[in-house]
Amino acid sequence: SRGLGDVYKRQIFGSAVLDASGDAGGGEILVGGNMLGQGPEQNASQVVVSKTALIDADALTDGDGGRVIVWSDNYTGFFGSITAIGGATGGDGGFIETSSKGYLVAEGDVFASAAAGQGGTWLLDPRNIIINDTDNATTNAGGTFTADNDDDTAVSTINAATIVAVLDAGTSVIVSTAGDGTDAGNITVDNAIGKTQGGDATLTLRADTNIDINAAITSTTGELNITLNGAQTTAGTIDIGGNLTTNNGNLTVTTNATATSVNQSAGTITTGTGVTSVVTGGAAISLNEATNDFGGAVTLTNTGASTVDLTDTNALALGTISAGGVTTFTSGGDLSLIHI
Repeated sequence: SRGLGDVYKRQIFGSAVLDASGDAGGGEILVGGNMLGQGPEQNASQVVVSKTALIDADALTDGDGGRVIVWSDNYTGFFGSITAIGGATGGDGGFIETSSKGYLVAEGDVFASAAAGQGGTWLLDPRNIIINDTDNATTNAGGTFTADNDDDTAVSTINAATIVAVLDAGTSVIVSTAGDGTDAGNITVDNAIGKTQGGDATLTLRADTNIDINAAITSTTGELNITLNGAQTTAGTIDIGGNLTTNNGNLTVTTNATATSVNQSAGTITTGTGVTSVVTGGAAISLNEATNDFGGAVTLTNTGASTVDLTDTNALALGTISAGGVTTFTSGGDLSLIHI
């Protein structure tokens, strides 16, 4: 199925099913446009997928899950189910995007796992995003809908429980604010994201400007790789104000040259055997809570003259260190230099 984007409003209501599943692999379904609104297809201004609607691009037997894009230029309300599961006997999970150039509400269910392969990926890409526990319902009774807000400067919301369910199924999640728009492109985490089951997965937060983590991001089952890409196009900060626990997954933090700081204001960072990598264009790096426990090697790159401050309650193993300013390392155990 292709080309469901050449209308002003695209509505998938009731028990509607869009099915591109196949024995040897899932197909492609485009609703409202192509990935990130790019491609020859005409983009829809507003898209709603209702709670009982299903978009299916599964591989049924042996093959990869398919590719599903739900896009709008103004407002996307995703409340239904999208599935792009890998084949039962072989194949990886597919790729699912629910995004908007403007305003996104994402409270539906996403399945891109793989019983005999690598889990797939779910991409969410509006402008400003708050991850919380808010239900922003959209009226969709009687075949019509009313968007809560179709202003392209609005703050989009994603339910933290939705992200947790996807990570628990072994599907990686990318939350991004990259792209066109006049607003800042911030990501704020206000409710905890706690992975408690399933295989390894990756959570990526990619912001044009600021990333503010005000609640815990943790895993107790399976590795959770956490990637924080802040200040990608505009001067901004990454502030870690909640616990980060990767359960042996890797922690990767990057900014561009205009970033001002990577700062830990609260919480504890615990990586198990996971590797930590922090690369800034010149921003100050401060990961100095006394309870931090970086179990794997830590590499730091700061091309400017700003300070670098890192604290570990136990032994600290340093990998490549490149810093132009004052650098402070505090360790509660052995401090080893693997490579400088």
